Amino acid sequence: SHNIIINVKDKSSKDLQTLGLPSGNDFRMGDGIHMKNWTWSPVEDRKEDELMSLLQTHGIDVSDFAPAAFAELYDEVYGRMSASLDVQNEELVRTIKIIKLWLHADILNVDHVLVVKAKWQKGQFDAMTKDTPISMRMGVEQEWQEALQSVLYTRLGLTIAFQNTHLAVDRSSHKLTEEIGFSRSYPGLKTVYMVNEVSVHVLNSAGDHWRFIGLPSGTDFTFA
Repeated sequence: SHNIIINVKDKSSKDLQTLGLPSGNDFRMGDGIHMKNWTWSPVEDRKEDELMSLLQTHGIDVSDFAPAAFAELYDEVYGRMSASLDVQNEELVRTIKIIKLWLHADILNVDHVLVVKAKWQKGQFDAMTKDTPISMRMGVEQEWQEALQSVLYTRLGLTIAFQNTHLAVDRSSHKLTEEIGFSRSYPGLKTVYMVNEVSVHVLNSAGDHWRFIGLPSGTDFTFA
């Protein structure tokens, strides 16, 4: 079985009055023996309290966090599940997995890799991303092979079918490294970055199907 969560965006819509909204009234659906009575039950979520207690128990003062940082951390751990919190040697550690992809292509018979030249985010230029390869945060339980397919689709729009036909993954190049730091958003919370690096090679970089990423001549291009 599967649990699916659906959030109502506009509970004041007239179309939802038959479901007891917007006030959350009880309602009935069906006729005769098939009639069912429905009620809106409040959702109890104690995970926020658990997270707050976990942080405080390990000496982390949430009042030192950047604005909205606690909500972002909660979403990371319990919502998007893109980070985990574990106690290691009596210290609370935030772990993030990252996929880093080096995309190789032959340009004028010379091996080149695709890197970021400039990145604009929220109206500001992010200089820290210059000359970095394609990368993306992974899910907590996600394997690097699946993350590789996801980052190629998310960052470059390459479907899995296209990847299987026009790319060659060098599995022997995969390596896993650990980087340790402290996020400015979460003061006092140690963060371990598990970085998965792998090389992928473009097959037939002169093909017309690669023109959208500047091949075969290696021209700069932009993605929004």
